[in-house]
Amino acid sequence: VDHRDLHLSLRRQRQMFIRDRIYTIGCAACHDAGVAGAPMLANQSQWEQRLPKGTDMLVNNAWSGIGGMPAKGLCGDCTKEEIGLAVEYMLDTL
Repeated sequence: VDHRDLHLSLRRQRQMFIRDRIYTIGCAACHDAGVAGAPMLANQSQWEQRLPKGTDMLVNNAWSGIGGMPAKGLCGDCTKEEIGLAVEYMLDTL
C-alpha cells in the first residue's frame, strides 16, 4: 500500500465529511426546501440560471448574502473556504 495514496484518500474523505457537515448546519434549512427562493439541492433547473456565474461568484454571493439569503447562510462562524466547500457540495449534486 502506498502511504501517499492512503493519505490522499483519508484527506478526501475528511473533506467530503466537512462539506456535508457545513451544508447540513449552514445550508440545508433553506436549500433542502427552497426557502425564500433558495435553489434546492440537486435541482438542476433551479440552478441553471446561476451556473453561468461560475463557482467564484456563487461562493462570493453565499459569503456576502444575496436576495433573501443572509451572509454565510446559517453558518455565521464559517470561513470563506468552508462556504466554498458547501457551494462545491451543492454543485456536485447537479
